[in-house]
Amino acid sequence: MRRQRAFTLLEVMIALAVLAVSAAGLITAVSQNVRQSGALEERTVALWVAQNRLTELQVLREWPPVGRNEDRVRMSGREWEVIVETKTTAYPDLRLVEVGVAIPRADFRASEGRLATLSAFLGAPPEPAP
Repeated sequence: MRRQRAFTLLEVMIALAVLAVSAAGLITAVSQNVRQSGALEERTVALWVAQNRLTELQVLREWPPVGRNEDRVRMSGREWEVIVETKTTAYPDLRLVEVGVAIPRADFRASEGRLATLSAFLGAPPEPAP
């Protein structure tokens, strides 16, 4: 008579435990990937908002006043806080413009950290011809 070999209850329990641990690790990795994808999308759109603002300043050819300016814009179905800081440089015909973008909160000044920051130098607009 042949004796049939089957899995014992202990072997089945160990196999299920290994499967449960590996499934938990997989679920954690997938959820982290989803969160990072959302954060990457936010940073990408924030960078576009900052690039748009710098392009506006360059195209308008207006001499930006020194100081800080804050406003909000809508892009990609969301509102963004745009902070433009203009600083003087060692050259009188050149200004440093830094554009920061963040997600606004209920209080306008209590926004999250900036998701994107771009800097550029803007030259003084040409004098009009007499």
